Amino acid sequence: MKVALYTRVSTEDQAREGFSLEVQRDYLLQYAKNFGWNVFCSMSGRDVYMDDGYSGGNMDRPAMQRLLFDAKNKHFDLVLVYKQDRLSRKLKDLLALLEEFETLGIGYKSATEPFDTTSSAGKMAIQMLGSCAEFERNRLVERVFPGMVVGVKKGHWQGARYAPYGYRYNKEIKKLEVHDEEAKIVKEILICILAVKVRPRLPGIIII
Repeated sequence: MKVALYTRVSTEDQAREGFSLEVQRDYLLQYAKNFGWNVFCSMSGRDVYMDDGYSGGNMDRPAMQRLLFDAKNKHFDLVLVYKQDRLSRKLKDLLALLEEFETLGIGYKSATEPFDTTSSAGKMAIQMLGSCAEFERNRLVERVFPGMVVGVKKGHWQGARYAPYGYRYNKEIKKLEVHDEEAKIVKEILICILAVKVRPRLPGIIII
């Protein structure tokens, strides 16, 4: 049987629960080996579908989208995760995923929890656990958002994982700082854009 291993971790997950992508990967590979399953992954240079730094409340994750694409092409028979909430923390998304897997004839299993889609009892347990995962995510939002508001008032950077081009994130002061070399390139780009906009255009001539 071919099995697809999916791992995910967000910054909050790793800080709160302490299990990294490497821990998940090693556990799942050993788990699959114990059952004699063949591991499949179409992502270049990887043996697992891995989303690093992505929230479980959002389905727009690169590895997740590749997993779904491969599932539709019937490249594997089973999806295996370390924990239920690695797949999704939103009950609606979780149920939609499980329904799609079932339609495609693909099984689902959590390696550290006694839940799978091979029995009616297992399906009911998955739905209950999915509800708990969504509840925990809502609690996390309630805890994190007030802290973000305080950070904004102090002028701290509250953006994405990567700083905008032309800046570097200073962890000590929690603010963005100008990166001189990149800032020069940004200025040159803006000068070129402005030059094109103010350049007079003659009828019938396209200026590149």
